Amino acid sequence: MKKFPAAVLSVAIAGLLAFAGASVPTSAQAADGDVTWSVEPSGPQGPDGRLLYDYSVDPGTVISDTMAITNYSSTPQTFQLYAADGLNDFDNGQFSLQSGGTPNADLGAWTSIDAAEVTIEPGSSQAIGFTVTVPTNATPGDHSAGVVASITRKGTGDGGQAIDVEQRVGARIYLRVSGTIVGGINTQGLVANYDGVLNPFAGGDLEGSYTVQNTGNTRLNLEQTAQISGPFGIRLATLSSDAATNLLPGQIISVPVVSSAILPLGLLTVDVEVRQKVQPGAGTADVTPATESASTWAMPWSMLAVIALLALLVVVIVWRRRVHNARLRAAIAFLQEQSRDSAGVAAPASPTPASESVPVRS
Repeated sequence: MKKFPAAVLSVAIAGLLAFAGASVPTSAQAADGDVTWSVEPSGPQGPDGRLLYDYSVDPGTVISDTMAITNYSSTPQTFQLYAADGLNDFDNGQFSLQSGGTPNADLGAWTSIDAAEVTIEPGSSQAIGFTVTVPTNATPGDHSAGVVASITRKGTGDGGQAIDVEQRVGARIYLRVSGTIVGGINTQGLVANYDGVLNPFAGGDLEGSYTVQNTGNTRLNLEQTAQISGPFGIRLATLSSDAATNLLPGQIISVPVVSSAILPLGLLTVDVEVRQKVQPGAGTADVTPATESASTWAMPWSMLAVIALLALLVVVIVWRRRVHNARLRAAIAFLQEQSRDSAGVAAPASPTPASESVPVRS
């Protein structure tokens, strides 16, 4: 089977796996709008109402089952059939399948379909059998895969080159092998960044991410609590949300941490705790919570700019006042000096008569 470019397959996969938990058969429509088909669990006589395949078996068990493919199109269509290992998309955590043509290493490798391709008349369905042969040394716990019906069309890449575009739909297979169930998670690489806003009195956005890996052997639903703190442990925000849904054993995904309206108080600390989201009847093992911490600077640049402008304004006002006062003092001193100079120039004095002795005649 031809291996298609991953970038092309990512588009095809996007329309593939809406079937989990759906109440209607999984279906897809080709890009040109003229081919629509579905894949769903079936018995020999047709679809039997199951939404997915779910088995609990011992090692060495052989399972026979059936998939129904329905062609809703107005023309006959030929579909390629294969099984693929289940995985989680790294960026969003959603369930997906190994790319077509990529060798399987788990449940996909244990699953063989009775036909490699099938041609189905318009408006018709066809039941195709498949077999799951569980190895005698299969590891205990959960294994995931899917049975797929796909078509391949010619397309054009971003650079104008001719490429093959695979579009596919499928039905999930969940299989649990008996034995000891172990739960475990590992978190790593929390990073955080702060993006401020121009309004100096408004908070900015804090965005971060980290990876979480399912280190156990059972599917997990996880939730997270993120606490964002400022200097001296000032609590700025507490966020609670799902971290992962249906995280398969061994899979690693990226989990976002996003919060808005966070005040820029300098050094911020982000503390994340990831724990198991317990669901009744989930059949999972206990998981020890995992924690991650990271720091980022949230500098209030706009506020600092306002403060700097105010400080500059104060400096200018003080300087101008000092200059004004200095000029005023100089003017007053000049006037006082002029006044003193004026007072120091005396008018000409009147001559004082000389004192003479006048003889007195008797």
